[in-house]
Amino acid sequence: MENVRFAGAAGVLEALTRRVVESMVDVLVVEKKVNYQMLEKATTLLSITDAVMNDAEKEQIRNPDVKNWICEVQDAEFCVQDCLEMIAYEALRCKVQSSQSGNVSTKVLSSSESSITTTTTFDAKMLNLRICQIHDKLESLVTLKSSFGLKEDVQNRLMQKLCATVFLEAVPQNYFHQNMPLDVLASDVYGRETEKEDLIKLLLSDYDDDDDTVNNISVIPICGIGGIGKTTLAQLVFNDSRVNKHFDLKAWVSVSEQEFDIFKFTKSILETVTCKPCYSKDLNFLQFKLHEELMGKRFLLVLDDIWDGNSIHKDSLKIHFGSVRHGSKIVVTTRSKDVAHMIGDVPSFNLQMLSFQHSFQLFAKHAFNKVDSGAFSHLQIIGRKIVKKCECLPLSVKLLGCLLRFDFQLEAWESILNSDEWDLYNGISISESQHSSPITEPKETVVPPALWLSYHYLPRHLKRCFAVCSIFPKHYQVKKETLIKIWMALSLLQPQKDMRIEEVGHIYLNHLMSRSLLQQSRSSQLSVTMHDLLHDFATLISKEYYFKLDDQVSLSLVSKMQGKNSEIQKPKSFSKAKVLFASTETPWRKVIGKVSVSELVQHEVLPRLESLRVLSLVSCPILYLPCSVCSLNSLRYLDLSFSLLKEVPNAICSLYNLETLLLSNCRKLCRLPSNMANLINLRHLDIKKTRLTEMPMQMGRLKNLQTLSDFVLGNQSGSGIEELKELQNLHGKLCISGLQNISDVGKVLEANLKDKKFLSELHLKWDDDSYTSNKEREVLDGLQPLANLKILIIKRYGGRTFPNWLGSNLHCHMVSIRLKDCKNCYSLPPFGQLTYLKKLDVVGFDSLTTIGREFYCNGSSLIKPFRCLESLSFCSMSEWQNWYLVDDSEGGGFPNLQPLYLEDCPKLSETLPYGLPSLRSLHISGCQQIVALTPHDMEMHVAYPSLQTLEIYHCANLQSLPGGSWPANLKLLVISHCENLTPPNHKVFHDLKSLEKLCISW
Repeated sequence: MENVRFAGAAGVLEALTRRVVESMVDVLVVEKKVNYQMLEKATTLLSITDAVMNDAEKEQIRNPDVKNWICEVQDAEFCVQDCLEMIAYEALRCKVQSSQSGNVSTKVLSSSESSITTTTTFDAKMLNLRICQIHDKLESLVTLKSSFGLKEDVQNRLMQKLCATVFLEAVPQNYFHQNMPLDVLASDVYGRETEKEDLIKLLLSDYDDDDDTVNNISVIPICGIGGIGKTTLAQLVFNDSRVNKHFDLKAWVSVSEQEFDIFKFTKSILETVTCKPCYSKDLNFLQFKLHEELMGKRFLLVLDDIWDGNSIHKDSLKIHFGSVRHGSKIVVTTRSKDVAHMIGDVPSFNLQMLSFQHSFQLFAKHAFNKVDSGAFSHLQIIGRKIVKKCECLPLSVKLLGCLLRFDFQLEAWESILNSDEWDLYNGISISESQHSSPITEPKETVVPPALWLSYHYLPRHLKRCFAVCSIFPKHYQVKKETLIKIWMALSLLQPQKDMRIEEVGHIYLNHLMSRSLLQQSRSSQLSVTMHDLLHDFATLISKEYYFKLDDQVSLSLVSKMQGKNSEIQKPKSFSKAKVLFASTETPWRKVIGKVSVSELVQHEVLPRLESLRVLSLVSCPILYLPCSVCSLNSLRYLDLSFSLLKEVPNAICSLYNLETLLLSNCRKLCRLPSNMANLINLRHLDIKKTRLTEMPMQMGRLKNLQTLSDFVLGNQSGSGIEELKELQNLHGKLCISGLQNISDVGKVLEANLKDKKFLSELHLKWDDDSYTSNKEREVLDGLQPLANLKILIIKRYGGRTFPNWLGSNLHCHMVSIRLKDCKNCYSLPPFGQLTYLKKLDVVGFDSLTTIGREFYCNGSSLIKPFRCLESLSFCSMSEWQNWYLVDDSEGGGFPNLQPLYLEDCPKLSETLPYGLPSLRSLHISGCQQIVALTPHDMEMHVAYPSLQTLEIYHCANLQSLPGGSWPANLKLLVISHCENLTPPNHKVFHDLKSLEKLCISW
């Protein structure tokens, strides 16, 4: 069926109008004669059409003319938006130039007076003509509305408002941190116990250590329609403890591309297996390394969401895993029975619908959310009827359960049950032809009505937020912060009183997650992803608005006419595109036609994108920023991370609307533009892992900055540290480097880090530790942060002692501290007083010889030292000899310590801490003078009762291991290169039933 339109977004215009009004519109209206009154009338007409948009969305299914009407309204809306953009940009230009001229009064400057090159001249006459044309068009559209009989859907609007209000009032602020596990839990799945056990039985069977057959790996397909739970079943099995114990290595790869990419496939598996990123571009090298890593190991691989069984034939697939141990398995999930038949070695698991009982259990879990459903028997009756309409499809049941979560009003439940959309949207399908191979016939996936209902009852402002997610590739794990910044750049977030716009974005994100329209990433709490069927649905409702240059590159359009043209070489118009997004996996060197993707984007696409708001060119191999980018006056989000840029041109500083500038990992980037201070709307600047040696002048003018990754202090040039004084709204992490270049300690006090109340993480770096003086200590003393700081890292500090604030209980909220290469320091602060400290790393203290009582407390403190510390490491301590250990009479020490690392401490000869009830991992390496692990006659199970891992390397004077009983839970014991170690009595280890690996070598 032809694609339907998604709802307009009045909130976009509201946000833009507010921004324009807050600018210098009065000056533009008076001096440049902008007909702002007519523009306001056009906006009012749009609000009239917006009121009937819910009814129009449904009516378009029956009446194609209504669909065209919606397209015309949306085109008009975008035209109004463009006019507001032009006015807002001109107002900002005037504001910046006025501040440059030093004139306090607001003055509109002509182009000839400007010290900055602008790409377009503001033409009020042409703008007024365009506004009048838009107004006339909207008047005719409002009249046409009545002829279609479109009415305001009051019930639906109330339902949308009710759902949004109930959600905001009912969901605790930390709900999604506590209740969103990275992996699916068995307790969250109903009715798949039999399938789970059968699949596990198949995975654990059919292997023989003595069998030396060629095919050491077999393929097991899981087949079923979209939303039936294929991935969920695979996750349950993948995380099962029996499977974990049986297989040596596991990997999970999401496929779902039109063409199977063997390079990406190999790279993903290798990175998963090694838990390390791989930067090689050589496929042969990747395959060799994978072959090496898998050699002789029983391996489990899950290939999720395969569409094409021809490009990934099972025989060629098995060739890549020829080195694995017999009994290795590949689990494949697919919607296609043909694919399952072609690729499987055994009959596929054909998943069926859930039983009605299990379906209602799933629905109740999400709808009542741990509330006793027995108290709502009237709602249970309606809920059972809703489940029946879902036809027991798990995804549909879950979506509608989530839709009604926290809402126990009868009206809302009846509205869902009796909605005419069950029949209206029944049978609408998504073409799967883009996934089909030449051999496989194109197929259609029917969109369950529950998806339409879940979308239709979204509050209006969230519909576009959801649709925008279709710009990402399938299974793409997008960072939450990235998604919010893109929404912000598209003006999809409606400002709320006393709330940062980013906080509004988090509320929107949590709302979509609560509806299960977005879901927590399996690999990171910081990212989200989308179910493949929901991604198909999001693509369906926005297909005419987005154009795919490549699987990894998408371009958002704003009119149906543009979307009809699928050939990049012959576009009718890309001038109104709002988003060009390239993912981190973009094959920039891939050839399309006769040019690479990189050249296509730079020379063919970018010059046509006059209205672009979001531009992501991550990893694009560009040495210089294309000139066309500097003319994108509407640009708000620019991501050039991992590119080859050496500098950012000054012309970019005329992009006054820019809110986000991401330049991280531009390893060749040496300088930022000198007029950076003109970007007065900039809120996020990420410049970590670059080669910058200083910051541009007047950084303090960027008062809207919310995040600033790094502040680099130059040698007598660039912005000084005092510029930080004006940046009061900095959130999250800040790294200040080049601290050795501070000549005036008074400037440090001006920076006043104590006032940065939103900072949670602070890095302080000197680039040279050879110079020592009292000034170093004064500088660090002046950098005292606010008391609620959580993470602190100090590198190459040249002072001999630390200031009193470090270790003071005034900073008791710190949870992680890392001190590195402070080579002149001879003592440590009283970190034992930090009651919430969980992680402490001390590295490279060449002058420290003793860790004494002062490490635990300062004076007569009654606080039990290190009561929350979970991880402690000392590394590269060349002169450290003595470690004072507190006993029980002094409150004891390290009651919750789990891993303890001692590396390259060649002179440490004292007894190690003992009596550590929670210690699970002890790693000792390069500690030449250690003679014994525990005091004389103390058994290991007394010193470390919870120990599971013990690793000792290169301890030349270690003479013996403790006798007697060892911790019953010990799983791994590795001792190597300890030349004087007396061979232990192996009877010591006979009773260690949990021991999985024992390796003692000299």
